[in-house]
Amino acid sequence: MGLDALVPLAMTVAIFLLLVDLMHRRQRWAARYPPGPLPLPGLGNLLHVDFKNTPYCFDQ
Repeated sequence: MGLDALVPLAMTVAIFLLLVDLMHRRQRWAARYPPGPLPLPGLGNLLHVDFKNTPYCFDQ
């Protein structure tokens, strides 16, 4: 295995380890907050917005 093959392999392993670390940190950070409303794919939380009283809804 020459140096030409080790560089992409090392970069792939480094990126993989960074992604695993990021996912682990994000999971610990998200655990501090209570669960929010369930977002729907494509719409997000748009169905939870009260459009008759929008400023109050966004202040909550």
